[in-house]
Amino acid sequence: MDNQKMRFEKGENEQVGDATHNELINGVEYANSGMDEVGENIIRFFYSILGKYRLNHRPLDRIGDPNETLVIEGMENTQLKPALTMTMNGQTFPDWVIEIANPEDEEMTYLAKTGIYKEAGVREYWIIDPDKKVVLAYFFEKNGLIPAIYDSAQRIRVAIYKDLFISYSDIFKNV
Repeated sequence: MDNQKMRFEKGENEQVGDATHNELINGVEYANSGMDEVGENIIRFFYSILGKYRLNHRPLDRIGDPNETLVIEGMENTQLKPALTMTMNGQTFPDWVIEIANPEDEEMTYLAKTGIYKEAGVREYWIIDPDKKVVLAYFFEKNGLIPAIYDSAQRIRVAIYKDLFISYSDIFKNV
């Protein structure tokens, strides 16, 4: 696996305006409506959980800033803005990407981005849908494009970390 396929771009972005959450896929701009308050609360929850876990178990891992632009090299003019990323052991691209689905962007989140992240080398991809109260967890190395589907109270194992479990109920407690 080529660890140089993705990189983070900070600062102003000339192709995708700062005032929007829009994303580029192969040079085509797609509207991304951003997150509502429910999505922001879910990301705050993950940021808190992952921050504590990282401090106690994985100090070299990095939690990406929410909606940080992710440039995917090898895919012409492709820039995505995932809700949250986790990069392990000082690598240059994320191992785990979390997206919050919303009705306006479902096709992009569920279909297009899944293939892009898999091709780019992301190991684990979660889609959290607050409206449907479902988590789709893809672990590309083991299951390819077949997700584990969580839609009821249970502990969800984070595949890239053998000892991290996240409560489904805690994810959706403010929904």
